[in-house]
Formats: sequence, C-alpha cells, structure tokens
Amino acid sequence: MPVRNIRKDESGNIAMISAIFLPALIAVAGVALDYTNAANHRASLHFTTDAAAIMVASMDGDATLTQREDAALDFIEANFADAGSLFSLSDVIVTEDTAGIFAVNVTGTVDTTLAQIFGIDSVPLEVSAKASQGSTGTVNGVEIAMTMDVTASMSFPTKDGGTSSSDEAYAAIEAALATLSPLSGDENFYVSFFPLADRMNVGSDFQHFVTFGDFEDNVQDSIDAYDAQVAADEAAAAEAAQPTGTLYRVASGSDAVSAIDEGLQWGQDSRNSNSPYLIESGSNNSAGTSASIDLSLVSDYNVPEAIFKTERWEGSGGDEMEYAFNVEAGTEVEVRLYLAETWSGANGRNKRVFDVEVDGSVPSVFNDIDQYKLAGDSMNKGTVVTHQLVSDGTVNLEFIHQIQNPAVKGIEIVSLEQEQTEAPTTPAGEEPWFPPIDDTNYFGEVTSANW
Repeated sequence: MPVRNIRKDESGNIAMISAIFLPALIAVAGVALDYTNAANHRASLHFTTDAAAIMVASMDGDATLTQREDAALDFIEANFADAGSLFSLSDVIVTEDTAGIFAVNVTGTVDTTLAQIFGIDSVPLEVSAKASQGSTGTVNGVEIAMTMDVTASMSFPTKDGGTSSSDEAYAAIEAALATLSPLSGDENFYVSFFPLADRMNVGSDFQHFVTFGDFEDNVQDSIDAYDAQVAADEAAAAEAAQPTGTLYRVASGSDAVSAIDEGLQWGQDSRNSNSPYLIESGSNNSAGTSASIDLSLVSDYNVPEAIFKTERWEGSGGDEMEYAFNVEAGTEVEVRLYLAETWSGANGRNKRVFDVEVDGSVPSVFNDIDQYKLAGDSMNKGTVVTHQLVSDGTVNLEFIHQIQNPAVKGIEIVSLEQEQTEAPTTPAGEEPWFPPIDDTNYFGEVTSANW
C-alpha cells in the first residue's frame, strides 16, 4: 500500500479502541462491584448493631460502659460472623448520651478486589445505633416478642398427668399478657410470637432472656427443676433400656441363613468365613447333610431347617473351639444350642458326648450332651438345649471333648429383660413454667441460663 494511503485507511479502528478502553471498563466495573459489596456489608452490620444497642440498653443498670462494650463486641462478632473474610471489625464503642440512652458505634473495613488496581485496598464502614433503657411502672407503649418451643416434647403431659406442656405454656402466656397490658398506659401494646425451630445466636457470653423482677429467680428455679427431672428421667431410661429380644444368631458351619420370623439373620460361620464371635476355631471343621430334618421338637423356636443341615465340629488333639458374645453386664440372657445328630458314625447313644462350658463352668444341662439321646434316640431330628444366666459383660461358650467330637448346628443368645413399654415423662418441675410477674424492673438484667 502506498504510504500516502495509510492516512485514509480506517480498518482495525474498533479493535484498537477496544484495546485502549477495555481495561478501563473492567476496572470501573470492578470498583462498582467492590462498592456494592461494601454497601451490602454495611446494611447487614447496621441490623446487627441495632440489635446490639437493644441488648446493651437492656443490661442491668449497674453495668459499666466497659461491661456493655464487651457485651456488644461479643454480640457483633458472634452475629456478624457470616460477613466473610473480606470484612474486618475495627472497633466497637458504647457511650451513654443521656441517662438511660446508649449509643453503639461500630467501625470496620471491607477489603476490595478489582478496586486495588486504583490503589483502593479497602472501603471503610461506620454504623451506629441508639436504644433507651426501659423504665419501671407504667411505660409508654409495650412491644414484646416471644419465642415458642415447637418441638415434640411440648405435647407431653405435665407431671400431674394433666394437659400438655404447650397448653400450660399458652395459659401462662395469657396470664402474662393480662399483667403486662395495663402497664402500657394509653399507648399501643404489641405482642409477637415466633417458633424456635433450631437455635438462636446471641453472642458467646449473652446467655438468656430479659427478666421481670422476681420472674428471674422463679424461672431459673423452674429451669433447674426441669433440667434435674430430665436428667433423672434420662438416667432411668438408660438403666431400663436393657437389650431385648434376640441378640445373636450363628449358623454354625454355614453361610448366612435368613430368618423365618422377620427377626435377626443367622450369621455365617463357615470354614472359609468364620463367625466374628468364634474366638477359637480349633481344627476349623464343618460338615453338612442333604437329609430332611425333623423339626417337631423345635417348632416353638422359629428355626429354619437349613440351620440343622450344617454343623461346626471340633477334632481332637487341638484347642477346644470357643465362642464369645458381648452382652451388657447385668443382662439376663438365655443361651440356646441347636443340635441334631446327622453323622452316621454316631447313630446310637454314647456315640458322641460332649460338654459346653459357660463362662468357666459347665451347667448341668450342658453336661454330657448326647444329641442322639436328646432327640429321642433319633437321627436327623432337631433339638435344643438352653441355659439362663446373668451376663458379666461377655458370654463365653467352650465345647469340651468327652466321646467323639463336639458338634453344634446353631447358637442363639436371647435377652430375657422386659421391654420398656412406656417412655418416661419429662415434667417441668414443681415451679410453673412461666411464674407470675410484677410491674418492677420491667426490662431487667440478662441472666445466666443455657439456651
């Protein structure tokens, strides 16, 4: 292209203009975003500061400005924690403008991102709020917010078996409103309710609610009595909540077997997959049969026929096979050993005889067990022998050789403890939940109790 034509060539102008102004546009947009973020932080901080001012004004009249300042700082830090890492709290100052009127001034900064291109590293924030301390006697207008417990426990009956706790609460609220209403004089009287569905964050050291004269002590007594009763009921429930029903089932010499009573499955105890309760497998032998099993002697025990078709047996010359079952100490249980003679070499009395030692001793019923004899001198006929004991924490079963080799088809451990049929009540104690209040110390001090 001739040099003289370059001045007239306009191609590529848009690209050049965009390259010049695009960084500036991005920077301006970034600054706008940073300042919008700072404005959102300021609005949230203002709400928190308003609440902190109300809390500071409601503290005891003898509280110093330092104490009020510390409480306000804790409150703001706890309730403005979701501001994110960009916000930094600089200072919280509490002053008393006139008697009973407190001002809370909060300063901080919000870090910028794109605005740092222009050397603006942060945006300062400052908000303030004022609140007056309530008076005693007649007040000019009343505004009350009440938190309602809406959990299931409120439907429980009271200690005397009367109405539910929620009904008692409603009656107490009506009595409280009747007392408070005259105190508002000729001004408006506002009351609001909201459900306490989960929790409320009122600061790390701000623990309970505003009290009304003797209301503080009475409510604390009620809370203490209630907590004591809850603790007593929980302890009683824990003591009564012993395990019930079938605790363990083992399918000796077999893979797992499904229950026929919709109860606990019979756990596997094969040669390749020993039961976790078999602490000594000895020779680790198992056997099975294809013969049909007569279940007439065990019809009341809901035992599958498959349990009697396999067995775990212990050969001579090694350690005796042993099972161990963890059962809470003090629990009364019944040990059930399911047996059947299915080996043709033991077709007759005194062909196979063994003992079963329970926790170090052999009960009479487990002494000289002869499966063939127990089945009425029959082969392939299921039987059961049982022994009851109180657990010391573990139920140990060791099979001891006498004649031939010990063999067992299945093991069941059943708790004999009575099942708890009634949940313990949780009364509120002797004191009423909402004791009567008077017209003194109308907006009193914040007291100690756990929320």
